[in-house]
Amino acid sequence: EYAVDKAAVVQSLGGKDVAEVSNGVFGDGVQGYQPFDPFPTPGSKGDPAKAKQLLAEAGYPNGLSLKMPFRNKDVEPQLAQTIQASLEKAGFKITLIPVPATDFYSTYLVNKDNTKAGQWDIAATGWTPDWMGGAARSVFVPQFTCDGGSYNYANYCNKNVDALAKQAMTSTDTSKVGSMWHQVDVAIMKDAPVVPIATRKKILYHSARVQNFVPYALAVDGDWTDVSLSQ
Repeated sequence: EYAVDKAAVVQSLGGKDVAEVSNGVFGDGVQGYQPFDPFPTPGSKGDPAKAKQLLAEAGYPNGLSLKMPFRNKDVEPQLAQTIQASLEKAGFKITLIPVPATDFYSTYLVNKDNTKAGQWDIAATGWTPDWMGGAARSVFVPQFTCDGGSYNYANYCNKNVDALAKQAMTSTDTSKVGSMWHQVDVAIMKDAPVVPIATRKKILYHSARVQNFVPYALAVDGDWTDVSLSQ
């Protein structure tokens, strides 16, 4: 959590106009999102000294070797190298494994046998909510529940967190649901099963002739049922 240079990753993605640092499991636009930073570092650039100290306290004074597969396409090799560089400053030894995009999940992340066999240790993944607004459950359930599906890459299980999430999912008090989900976010990050790094912004372009262009979350574009063209 302290080792990753999140600011460098944002820069690799194209800068602050198209990405921003992320510190929790729920992104902006999802009910329950609140800005917080449980592992702060100067300028979100990482704190190698603190990370080395924590590694030593955990019993790894000489560092820790980890395997990191990455999809060998688009900007992902650059992102992997950026993450590798910051982790190695903190005392980790990262072996990068280039993988075809078609094999990234099937061969590594969701393959329990290969996971148990130690073919990979960490990986840079992404997640998009299934809808905007009250979509926290679409982020939490697949990735963080004790009985979740194959997308719980870290095999994370905290029954207290599950109980908090159940309260949020069954509450009829809409004024409190957002706060409940934020408590879930805080509790997950206290356990640190993942390292949130960056959130990508979607840049939507349209001609000045296109009228009533309103972003539509599911299409990740404008709502084409309402647009018109000016003459």
